[in-house]
Amino acid sequence: MVNRLFKLRPPVDDRQMSSLDSDIANLYQKSLQHTTNTYTGTGIPGVIVTVGFNAEKIEVYRLFQKNQFSSSVTSLAGEVVTTLIGMGGISFVSGVGYVNNAIIAIGVDSFTLGTHPGVNAYGVTYLYYAVG
Repeated sequence: MVNRLFKLRPPVDDRQMSSLDSDIANLYQKSLQHTTNTYTGTGIPGVIVTVGFNAEKIEVYRLFQKNQFSSSVTSLAGEVVTTLIGMGGISFVSGVGYVNNAIIAIGVDSFTLGTHPGVNAYGVTYLYYAVG
């Protein structure tokens, strides 16, 4: 096998990218902050979840608890809901595709929930991961 030296270039230089691919590529080229926390869904649209910094990507996971008598979390359950700043209130749900009314906005230090059950069902605990 002959070793060859080559220069790696970002994919932006090599091919045409969708705006979502481009946003993801730009996001991971920055020096980033990130945080993880939980919240409980209300089922009411417009609930604001404070992150504490200007997030550019939010992922939300539904938490699964062992049983009704235990508050210890054993695993994540259901779909992963992802949105990026600039997506105009559209989120991507794993196994489903693009949806409206999940994470409807990303603010300066927070994000706003719609009524999609993947992010805001009444009484359900969710874990979010924010990057910015």
